[in-house]
Amino acid sequence: MVFSETEQGAACPAVPPFRVAGETDVGLKRRRNEDSFCCVHSPSGRKLLAAVADGIGGNGRGDIASYICCSELAGAFLRQESRLATPADAAVFLADTLKRINAQIWQRNSIGRYVRPMGTTVNCAVFLPDGFAMANAGDSRLYECLPGAALRIISCDHSFENIRCTLGVDGRCLPPDNAIYRAVGVRKNFEFELATFPRVPGARYFFCSDGLYRSLADDRIQEVLRGAETPRSALNVFMRTAFLAGGLDNITGIVVFIGGDVP
Repeated sequence: MVFSETEQGAACPAVPPFRVAGETDVGLKRRRNEDSFCCVHSPSGRKLLAAVADGIGGNGRGDIASYICCSELAGAFLRQESRLATPADAAVFLADTLKRINAQIWQRNSIGRYVRPMGTTVNCAVFLPDGFAMANAGDSRLYECLPGAALRIISCDHSFENIRCTLGVDGRCLPPDNAIYRAVGVRKNFEFELATFPRVPGARYFFCSDGLYRSLADDRIQEVLRGAETPRSALNVFMRTAFLAGGLDNITGIVVFIGGDVP
C-alpha cells in the first residue's frame, strides 16, 4: 500500500529542505504486494516522516498489517507534528505510536485467532531541522551516507541471519535466515530499536525492505547515493537493479536528501 510518492522540499526557505522520493512494487514473482511506505511532510515542510513496512504472516494479511502501520504513523504524525520540537520528542512520538499500533494489530490477531498472525516489519524516522529519531523492528533497513564518510546501516536487522553473522551460531539451531524475531503485531509485548541522530547537511538516507537491499551491494548503494542529483534518480537506479536481479520479492524504498552541502 502506498501513502505518498513524492519529491519535494521545505516550504520555508530559511530551513534547508528535506527532499524525498518513495516507491513500492510487487516485483516479478509475488502475486500480492505486502509492503507499504509513507512519506509525509508537515505543513511547513520543516518536518518529515518516512516509513517502510514489510508485511509478514502470509494468507494475504501481511499487506493489512503494513497498511495499518503506515496509515497510523502518517495520521499520528499529522496530528502531533506541532509538538515535535527535538529529536527526543520525535523518539517519544515513535515509541508511543508504534506501541499503540502493535496493540491494535495484536488485538485483531487475537479476535481472528489466526494460526499465522499477521505482522509487519517497520523502519521509520521523523526528520526535524536539528536531527532525527529512528525506530525499527524486523529486517527493513535504514542506510546513512554522510559527507566524507563510508556508507553505514544505522538500523539493526532483527533476523536469525544477522545472529548467525554476528555470533557465529550453528544454523541448525535457528530458524531459516529470512525469519525475523521482532515485528509489529505478532506479540503483545513489543520490542524495537530506538535512536536519535544529529542533522548533518548533505546527508543522504535510504530506507528499504529486504526485497530491495538483497539485490544491492553496499558499495553500489554508496555510489548511487553520492552521485545522484535527486532522491528520485537514486531510487530509480535501486528499483531497476532489483528488477534486473529477478524481482523475487516485493520491492520498496525511500530516499531522503538533507539540504546543505552535497557529499
